[in-house]
Amino acid sequence: MEIWKDIEGYKGSYQVSNIGRIKSLKRVIMRSDGKEQTIKERILKPLVHTNGYLLVALYDNGKQKNMLIHRLVALTFIDNQENKQEVNHKDGNKTNNHINNLEWNTSSENKQHAYSVLNRKTNGKVISQFTKTGDYIKTYYSTYHAERETGTNQSDITKVCKGKAKTAGGCIWQYAG
Repeated sequence: MEIWKDIEGYKGSYQVSNIGRIKSLKRVIMRSDGKEQTIKERILKPLVHTNGYLLVALYDNGKQKNMLIHRLVALTFIDNQENKQEVNHKDGNKTNNHINNLEWNTSSENKQHAYSVLNRKTNGKVISQFTKTGDYIKTYYSTYHAERETGTNQSDITKVCKGKAKTAGGCIWQYAG
């Protein structure tokens, strides 16, 4: 069953549904020439952004704001107690904005999902972290992610991976795979 809720900041103007549709509500607006105009209720046709995500243009007092539909669904319907910043499409389909296909993730979780579940390559090289005695610690999807999580400088990690240094941040690093 499709459930509609007001979009935060656009109450009385726009609603989002749990299946990822956006509706413009019937209302009267004041045009720039000072005349009133009645807006009919209708389902908005989404645009496909160059990155593959669906978006809609919402208007407030004549100002347009492009909004990603998956974020509107998540913000409206999915609890985010951990204050995660990214919305993940579980099936990898960026146009499937059904509530059951979306979840809040960290950037790292989103990249890990893309790599492990969806079998996608990342921009960086996958690297693994080991103790000085060779015990496995963790795998990261790029030196960028390793630096963000460990605080060890990317260039130092790369030096170890290329054999130009023995350790970085007290650990051994290797390109995975």
